Amino acid sequence: MYYRFILPIALLILIVNIDPVIHSDPIQDLIIGDDDPYEVFYIRNTTFNLLGNLIIINHGRLFIENSTFLVQGNILIFNNGSISSYNSTIGFLAISRWQYTINLYDNASLFWNQSNFYSNGYPNLLNSFDRSRVNIEESIFSDWLSCLISDNSSISIRNCSSIRGYTSEFFFKDYSIGKLYHIDGVINIFYIFQNDSVIDYSPFVDEYIEHFEFPGDISNIYNVNYKIIVDSCFIHSNTPVIEKGADVTLRNSESSIIIRATNSDTFNLTGLTSNTYYENWVIPVADRRIHLINFTIRNWHIHMFDNSTISISNSIVSELLCTGNSKLKLENVIYKGDSGPFWIWDESIVYAENCIFLAEDPTGLNPTTYVRDKGLLVLYESYIYTDVFIEDQGVIMLLNSETFREPILSDKSTLWFASIDYPSTCNSNASIPTKGSAFIEDGPSKTMSSFYGYQLFYASPENYKEFKPINGLKKKPVYNDILGYWDTSMLKKGLYLLKLTLWDRYNNKVNTYWKIQLNEKRNRVSPINNLYILRYLQNSNSINHNFI
Repeated sequence: MYYRFILPIALLILIVNIDPVIHSDPIQDLIIGDDDPYEVFYIRNTTFNLLGNLIIINHGRLFIENSTFLVQGNILIFNNGSISSYNSTIGFLAISRWQYTINLYDNASLFWNQSNFYSNGYPNLLNSFDRSRVNIEESIFSDWLSCLISDNSSISIRNCSSIRGYTSEFFFKDYSIGKLYHIDGVINIFYIFQNDSVIDYSPFVDEYIEHFEFPGDISNIYNVNYKIIVDSCFIHSNTPVIEKGADVTLRNSESSIIIRATNSDTFNLTGLTSNTYYENWVIPVADRRIHLINFTIRNWHIHMFDNSTISISNSIVSELLCTGNSKLKLENVIYKGDSGPFWIWDESIVYAENCIFLAEDPTGLNPTTYVRDKGLLVLYESYIYTDVFIEDQGVIMLLNSETFREPILSDKSTLWFASIDYPSTCNSNASIPTKGSAFIEDGPSKTMSSFYGYQLFYASPENYKEFKPINGLKKKPVYNDILGYWDTSMLKKGLYLLKLTLWDRYNNKVNTYWKIQLNEKRNRVSPINNLYILRYLQNSNSINHNFI
């Protein structure tokens, strides 16, 4: 129940403290500060379920006291808005990892005291911009929180703990300030080194730190403006995040490395491998300098933003984040899934050929393939072992590829599946059944099926660029069954190329291909036919190899 009071000081106050459980209207945002600047909303001695986003603007304020506040959406705080929580629980009703976020802009503030944070067992995000402040004291992190502190923002974490043992990770950049005091649980710190930053240091490796100040306790460091104080904390690592123009030397230790592409950065990467020792090596990236001396790389992470473009080949990586309008091409790449998720967000595009995406993280936090907003992931002859989530208007196209866990679709997302699986050899002068799949699955918010139809074509050895139809357009989806019959009675022996074209009702289409030998007995060629990947799989204990 809501009560409004107009106070002499022109504050608008809303109080929730009567009903034992309060529910908002279905999928409706709660906006504090839109009716009147300085609006105040109280939640006291109750459980409040918000099925939508919480948005605070215009100096609006939310107070949570002795309550449970559950959100099925994001928390967005703007323009001097604030949230204060005392002796309460703030929970996100997430159904996937990294689904929701807490964002602070324009002098916003967040204060938690003796409160509990959770996200249905999944990790979550907190981003602080524009001189905003985060202050968390004597609180419990039931789930992992990943925090970015940038611009002139600050964060202070004091006397906090974690149920799982993994508390949070903190990214610092610009002129931000971090104070991490007496945290019971493993934390990670990430230094973002931007243009003209120069540093030469040895990262921590699973150390309990009594007191450390950055950059004050580093002797060889220039043009780094943020400040971090760590007191009585266990640091898993203080990892470099390296942007264009930075000059970073790492020596006599071990750590992961994050290569961060922003703006219109464009470059190629090849030969990256995890758990590798380097005596003296400069990583071949043209627009930044990364020098390793007597150093071991734990994991490689790739973060992409804005309009960046990267091509990665013949590599093993642990995290891939693609946001903005970024474009990523992967070829012969193994994503281990042991130290970060695989994101395709906003309007980013990822094309992966002959790749495999594993789920090796023992904590279960990270191995997720996650396509949201208008992101597009195209997989050709690739395999996914991670959880797969497709949200908003996200699209995944599986072309002669396979997921080993059922993808979860929501909103208006779509999953395209086009595959030719059989045969690899056959005789001429016959009618050959061609087996595979051709369908499109839609998210629950789509009112009409996206599937329109499919068609098979073939190209002869004389001209692989000229495709002739095997049959007409088929308008019924096929799930691991006969796609059509190919009449080879007038064809010569040789290696032919089949093409399967799949259309949606908006005339978008995608092609996938299959080699087939007429009148020559051959073993089927596995889509995973690259020795680089095969050798890795044969040495791995994390998956079943029977499909090879």
